[in-house]
Amino acid sequence: MKTWHCLGVLFIAVFGAYFNCLGNGLVDFDDAVVLHPQGAFGVANVKRLPADILKIPLHALSAVVTARPLAGLSHMLDLALFAEDHWGHHLSSVAYHFLACCFAFLAAAELLGSRSAGLAAALVFALHPVQTESVAYLAGRRDILCGLLCLASLYLWLKGLRAGRTAAWSVGLWALALTAKPAAVTLPLLWAASAAALKPKELKDHLARNWRLYAVCAAACLTVAAVHLTMNVERPKNIPSELLWHGGSAAAQWATEPRIVLHALQLMVWPAVLNADYSPRVFDISRSFLEPRALLALAACGGLAWLAWALRRKRPLASFALAWIMLTYAPMLHVFPALHNNEVFTEHWLYLPIFGFALLSASLLNEFRRWPRASWLCFGLLLCLCAARTVVRNRDWKDAFTLWSKTVATYPRCGRAHGVLGRILLQRGNWRAAEANFLQAAELRPEDPRNLTNLAELYSNTGRFGDAEQALLQARKLPLSLQNLDYIDYSLDLTYLNSGRPDKMRKLDELVRVAGPERRWRASSLNLAGLAAAARGDVATAEKAYLRALAVSPDAPDLLYNLGVLYYAQRQFDMAARNFEGVLKGDPANMRALQFLALSYAESGEAARARRALDLALKRAPRSVEAWLAASSFHLKLKEFPEALAAAKQAARLERSPRTDRQLYLVYRGM
Repeated sequence: MKTWHCLGVLFIAVFGAYFNCLGNGLVDFDDAVVLHPQGAFGVANVKRLPADILKIPLHALSAVVTARPLAGLSHMLDLALFAEDHWGHHLSSVAYHFLACCFAFLAAAELLGSRSAGLAAALVFALHPVQTESVAYLAGRRDILCGLLCLASLYLWLKGLRAGRTAAWSVGLWALALTAKPAAVTLPLLWAASAAALKPKELKDHLARNWRLYAVCAAACLTVAAVHLTMNVERPKNIPSELLWHGGSAAAQWATEPRIVLHALQLMVWPAVLNADYSPRVFDISRSFLEPRALLALAACGGLAWLAWALRRKRPLASFALAWIMLTYAPMLHVFPALHNNEVFTEHWLYLPIFGFALLSASLLNEFRRWPRASWLCFGLLLCLCAARTVVRNRDWKDAFTLWSKTVATYPRCGRAHGVLGRILLQRGNWRAAEANFLQAAELRPEDPRNLTNLAELYSNTGRFGDAEQALLQARKLPLSLQNLDYIDYSLDLTYLNSGRPDKMRKLDELVRVAGPERRWRASSLNLAGLAAAARGDVATAEKAYLRALAVSPDAPDLLYNLGVLYYAQRQFDMAARNFEGVLKGDPANMRALQFLALSYAESGEAARARRALDLALKRAPRSVEAWLAASSFHLKLKEFPEALAAAKQAARLERSPRTDRQLYLVYRGM
């Protein structure tokens, strides 16, 4: 087969297997955070990076390590090209995956000495079901870009080895891969391993010629590792050390880690059951290495390392493949204390290690070259099964509800899955199912205050203010609440306000009278003071509180929203529209702000702009009751009764409640 034939087969395989993920939307994982203009990662960090580096030059390296700017730049390009059309974002991910598969083919062909064997390895890499998390999940772009650049670097390195020279481009691509994800840090070790696999007799000469390059790469790796570890080991004050380990202690984390590694290897061989989340309680904790299962897992991992070393002479390519799996997975091991250690495993960590498994598969196929038809037939059947599993798994990432429903069904002991699914059900107005999921999440993850604050929000929405108060007071006692204490106190005061007990609130009016921006009072407290003043009809005090809060946090979407609602209630529609536009700049997914913006336009006589805003709201959230109610109110105001009735009926189908019944009544009365 010619090279372009192989690339054509790869194109058909990749786009055929991942075509059905182009219709997927966003999921409540990291997608919204990455694409959100004010998010903690992705686009927002890339925009802030130049200013941060100019202010603090030494901050440059840590910013590159943590911000993953290359992934953020790719998302910025997608936003410029496709805006909110998520099919375009998914198309980019599939295209990047195809490019990674092309370099996987080229590198495998160099290693195996055959284009057909290289194609076999590339097809395994392309169609392995574990890869769906990286490709179908937009925030998984960092893994695809890192894998693409690492494989391109490996290919150029192998070409240089064949020609007896050092490939400078491969070093540059490795440095670029680090800006996509720091996990690329172990690639220089694999350059040396590839030299040992291709030219074992010349390894000493190779190392002698390139020792300066390896020394520089080693220094860079140590620097990146030191920065990454320093930032992860640092933790908020008063956070107990047991919360920094999966299982509560270093011994439990380290004893459990070999079993997690075996689970990763199992998924490479048998990816029948896939899961989006492996947070606490999904893996049973091993308390020490003396447990039989911990000992067996440790022995299995040690045996794999021994096998890689033992095969270095007789089967150098198999040895390299095993080394690739171990070294590309090594940065994911949890060795040092950090709050993210409870993220014990995710499937997108296997994006690069799968290449080692693909090399082993192609090598095994070569072992049966005496029976080419039978071996290729079996191999083709396995690829078809992999492609079918990939197509099915793509649909699990269709939207947040589909993903987390599937996750709960797969691993009922996954606390975070119950919590996120509860949030989705809460937004849909399914109170009973949301409460059941929140209670399950709180039972599985009692240390996480977010489960209790979610319960409190549900109780407040259903008028159970006493239960909401108890949940918030309980959340306040948890050690991890120190990170969200301001939000918990805000929610507690809001509960007191909504339940008619303002006497239990803090003295918020005092803040409005005496606090200026220079006092750095918390914007959330001033915001709550504005809400309290607005509730009792003191518009002047409410406006003053919101404006002072905005002086502290100028772009806070919640402050702009509340001030916009205040202006809307006072029929200052131009002022209201400006505030709602500010909300949407920082929070494009804020449906209520979008609906109020449309109504403000309508009240100001700008019907065309109102229609565009409502159409956008319904496109982004077709199951939003608020969006359909706003559309019905807008059409009713313009005396477009059929459209108003259709929108009101759609809102009632999504949620049967007093507000939807009232809207139907208003439409029928208007007709």
